[in-house]
Amino acid sequence: MDEMPTHLSDGASPEMDLLRNDLHTAVRNAVGTLPKVQRMAISLYYFHDRSYVEIAEIMSIPMNTLKSHIYRAKQTLKTILNTE
Repeated sequence: MDEMPTHLSDGASPEMDLLRNDLHTAVRNAVGTLPKVQRMAISLYYFHDRSYVEIAEIMSIPMNTLKSHIYRAKQTLKTILNTE
């Protein structure tokens, strides 16, 4: 008699899948609270896989300004996500 597999997953437990989904939701919600320029910079970099050069071009800002926006956004996100 053939036995049924105990779970049909990619190796992650249902609990891990739920935690991963909750984390993604929390990060996207936190990004949504950022000032517009920081939100755009972070979104282009992390969610759209753009390079710093591409983002600076898209946003029409100097590279150092972009780096400042991303740094500040990361600091704000760290604060928001550590308090949740």
